[in-house]
Amino acid sequence: MSSLLLALTLFAAPVNLVPNANFAADPTGWNLPRQVTLDTTVGHGDQRSLKFHNADAAAYPMATYPLPLVPGRLYRFSVWVRTQGVTGEESGATTCIEFDGPKGWLGGAYPSGRKGDADWFQVVGDITLPDEATASHLTLYLRKGCTGTAWFDDVEVIEVLPPPLSAYLERPNYRGRVPAGTDLPDAVVRVRVGRNLAGDRTPADTQLKLSLAVADRNLRTVDLVPTGPKVTMKLPLGKLDKGYHELRLRLLAKNDGSQLAAWDAPLNVYDPKDPPLAVDIDDDGYCRVAGKRFFPLGLYLGGVKPEDLARIAAGGFNTIMPYGSTDGGDAGVKARLDAVAAARLKIIFSIKDLYHGTEWSPKEITAPAEADARAEHYVTTFRDHPALLAWYLNDELPVAMHDTLAARYRRVATLDPSHPTWSVLYQVNQMEQYVDTADVLGSDPYPIPDAPAAMAGQWTTLTAAAKGPWGPIWQVPQAHDWSVYKKDAKPHPPTLQEERTMTYQRLAAGAQGLIFYSWFDLQRDPGGFAPRWQDLCIVADEVNNLMPWLLSTEPAPDLKLAPSNLKTVYARTWQREGQTLVIAANGADQPGRVGWTLPAGRTVRRLSGQATWTGEAVELPTNGAVALLVEGK
Repeated sequence: MSSLLLALTLFAAPVNLVPNANFAADPTGWNLPRQVTLDTTVGHGDQRSLKFHNADAAAYPMATYPLPLVPGRLYRFSVWVRTQGVTGEESGATTCIEFDGPKGWLGGAYPSGRKGDADWFQVVGDITLPDEATASHLTLYLRKGCTGTAWFDDVEVIEVLPPPLSAYLERPNYRGRVPAGTDLPDAVVRVRVGRNLAGDRTPADTQLKLSLAVADRNLRTVDLVPTGPKVTMKLPLGKLDKGYHELRLRLLAKNDGSQLAAWDAPLNVYDPKDPPLAVDIDDDGYCRVAGKRFFPLGLYLGGVKPEDLARIAAGGFNTIMPYGSTDGGDAGVKARLDAVAAARLKIIFSIKDLYHGTEWSPKEITAPAEADARAEHYVTTFRDHPALLAWYLNDELPVAMHDTLAARYRRVATLDPSHPTWSVLYQVNQMEQYVDTADVLGSDPYPIPDAPAAMAGQWTTLTAAAKGPWGPIWQVPQAHDWSVYKKDAKPHPPTLQEERTMTYQRLAAGAQGLIFYSWFDLQRDPGGFAPRWQDLCIVADEVNNLMPWLLSTEPAPDLKLAPSNLKTVYARTWQREGQTLVIAANGADQPGRVGWTLPAGRTVRRLSGQATWTGEAVELPTNGAVALLVEGK
């Protein structure tokens, strides 16, 4: 299959933003705590490095360096590290970049480090600064609670330039599929013109030409002179005959018409009378199974036990995503898929570890070609199983792997045209750089107890914005207690109210699927499995009660909602058979509200959650969420 999207091949700028990166001179400009000194006897390639020694697990010293980073741009950072006797619960010696906004800390990128005794190894991370970032800094450190000695050397922070042209096909929104013989909506292409153009040109020195073509013949063309680095182009499709068509985008020099870059994407025009695909994505971004809308409501699992499947199905869930999808050889996989089908569940099949050199890659895989072959084997062997819903391609792998991820997506889509792919990221500020690596994207904010519950809606909003108004997103709500991972953390699982608001925020912000993390963490919850499972089943039952509206194909009603704070309060409406569903959710540690104006004669009925309302507003308590049904003419 030809690429749906332009591979965002990244070219690194040669300028290191950290001067004196090998500490050949004194570390001027660094903020060094007393635990960090300049070592003139040990280095990576020479005899100089920063030596970090921490003997007190309660201390948390950091060596920081301010950086002149520009919001909206992508940066890659790295450092070489050597460790001796590093111990603790966290990942050990590492680096990070953090950024602040007008009100303080906004976020950062935190690659894992190492513990124990290790010779020189490199830690690498990527980060895209959000628009609201006002300051940033690089940090060298031992993770919280870690003790021991580490040396840091050859620090590097470089800007990664985008290619001259990148594009993403927002509509048609699923692999370029459109039905023949019907009036089609415009094709919508999101375009970015890079800054590294031949002849020192700027985007203003170029023009874009988007064409619909069959073979060597252009059917229609639109031109656009970009007014900035990012633009959206629309091209009328009209009625098309069955067969292969192509969208062709060309970046041309304005002065002489020479071609600077190109992008092509297929349009697969199919006969609407053909049987529906086993699973696909419709024009509004909803999953369909055999042509009928399906809302994945599921759980992450480790392995799969038949008795667990029965309990999960009885709890109101319809989907599982087991990390151990490939365990047990082909016979084991076949038996597992059969058990999933017998339980009337769907499976998102994980091949996310089959990338050579990644942390969880099987040890027997010694080359990229072996990883590719292993992934292709599972796809071709099990693509026709009725339990299969989608392929899980990526769990938080870095944007530095973009080309590998995009190539894997294209290969899986070619081998299995009948099932979508899904990838989940925590890198929400880089989400747009992953849009061509999977059909469906998701993000996994886990805020409780250290961050406001509104993080659920905020990350969903960012994920939806990256995929576009027709792009599908399946989100990952937190169901676990962080104390099962952090030994020094006090137990604090999400309460029922927190679980509900995080779930409802995601629905209001555009999620078309929810896969909770995780079944195996509930098994080891400090408060016991039963109460946590009961809360999760309550939320699942509420979502299932809302499903007829969530999956409705009717246009949204003309009932305007006005959240009091767009970053902490989320609200949305759905319409079905004359009834309007309103979901409102507050993720703040103070009350919130959603303004509305109810037409005369309408009645309001609460379906689930907590709120009070008048004809002017819905009043939400702290972390409150509600589903309301508006009826009448």
